[in-house]
Amino acid sequence: MHNTHIARRVSHVLLLAGLGLTTAFTTIPGEPEPTYLHAIIAGGSRTTVEYNADKSINRLVQVHKGESGEYQEVIVPVYENGRLVKTMTAENSVSPATDLNTSLEYTAAGQVQRISYYRDNAIYAYDSLAYGDGGHLSVRYHFAKLAGRNTWENSGYQQFTWDGEGNIVRQDNYGKQPGYSKFVAVSSISYRYDNKSNPRQQQGLAWLMELQPAYLSAHNVIGETLVSNHSSRAVNSTCVYSYTGGKFPLKATYTTDADPGIVKMEFKRL
Repeated sequence: MHNTHIARRVSHVLLLAGLGLTTAFTTIPGEPEPTYLHAIIAGGSRTTVEYNADKSINRLVQVHKGESGEYQEVIVPVYENGRLVKTMTAENSVSPATDLNTSLEYTAAGQVQRISYYRDNAIYAYDSLAYGDGGHLSVRYHFAKLAGRNTWENSGYQQFTWDGEGNIVRQDNYGKQPGYSKFVAVSSISYRYDNKSNPRQQQGLAWLMELQPAYLSAHNVIGETLVSNHSSRAVNSTCVYSYTGGKFPLKATYTTDADPGIVKMEFKRL
């Protein structure tokens, strides 16, 4: 989950992949209807996910609180033949989305292989994705354009370890030390899960929320432990879910001993 990333600018995180444009839930007679992520409240910001009639994601609206008052950021996905090809940004919910935010490239098998990020309609960074057994995301490589040059540098990467239940149990982060070209381990995060269905994974929200394990895994993250090479103290985080008559969450509260603030999530039935 690593929800410290949730409050990052929306313009860098809306990465909806084609496999997640519509829900993959199957309703079983007699069981409660599935829930869908509706809102994330973190500090002074609120992120709301809006849906189309077919339960695909229509747009994401984030409201921030600044010194001069509230302001909005809106991301609108653009689809071609049912597949997301890019996202556009707008300054508020009534203005047209005219600025290019991200673009996605796919493999012949339909997996996202590259995500490009734009500023002023020019690419300034991209991620290259690699997949392993079972089609699981195995490595995410980060590339950034060097200042004043038309060349790219691999600035770091993340490796993901999966268990047999479809959950990421470990994320290893690698980067470069200043003045060195060799990658070194920077930190690692281990994850613990419950046995309940994860609506964020079923909705394809992994491509919306910074490719976090909490949005890629089959079950809900209930605990994390972050170990950094720059600190002797591990950071522990927990997430507590509220369930009402079924296996799908309605609310969740995320806390971490690295930050006194909390992150709240709300889910709803459509």
